[in-house]
Amino acid sequence: MKILFIAFALMLVGCNTPNQTAVPASTVTASATSQQRAETATVTTIPSATVTVQVTSITTPSVTPSATAPLQSTTTATLSSTPPLVFSTATPTATPVDPQQQCNQLGSSAKPGLYVISIQPVPELVWDNEPRRFDVSICNTLGVATLNSLRFVVRIYYATQVRPVGQTAEVMAQLVPGVNELKFESWTPGLRNHITACQQQPPVQVEVNYIVPPDLSALRVMPFPDGTNRRTLGVKCGGTFP
Repeated sequence: MKILFIAFALMLVGCNTPNQTAVPASTVTASATSQQRAETATVTTIPSATVTVQVTSITTPSVTPSATAPLQSTTTATLSSTPPLVFSTATPTATPVDPQQQCNQLGSSAKPGLYVISIQPVPELVWDNEPRRFDVSICNTLGVATLNSLRFVVRIYYATQVRPVGQTAEVMAQLVPGVNELKFESWTPGLRNHITACQQQPPVQVEVNYIVPPDLSALRVMPFPDGTNRRTLGVKCGGTFP
């Protein structure tokens, strides 16, 4: 009786359960395996690439600012009254020269012509009213004598002026080859006996001129051996007043 009850109960359970299609175990297993293979096939290991970054060091040159020179202050000069010019009253000391020896040297080195070797005032120049004579040594390197109608004169200038302030009397002479001595009369300096006035007086310069006929209007300048035309002579003060 008990066995029949158990059989009846099983029949009731079987009637209440829906039909299910049985899946073979082998099929499930194959699907799982295939899925695992698919998953295994799609997983690819990508090696990580090594990226090397090269960094170049850039050196920025250091700029040292140059020192700026300080601005110099500008001083405005105030014009004052012009002081009077003061000239030396000392007589230049001339080195003694043998006229004949110097003339011989000119004859061998300079071009032919007439040259003033020396000029000396007699007596020495003083600002007074006494006439002065000039003794002049002239060298003739022409090789022949000049015309006997040549006329010579000494002109006196102030160093700051163009026109002469005086002249001697003319001397007519013929110059032979070699040294010739001429004496020129006369020139009066004029009286200046105040020391202050004498110091403000410019130096005196002398020049020898000559005329060659027939052109009696043209004065020619006789040069010195160094090529200059004038010599500066000192003049002493004619007194001791202030």
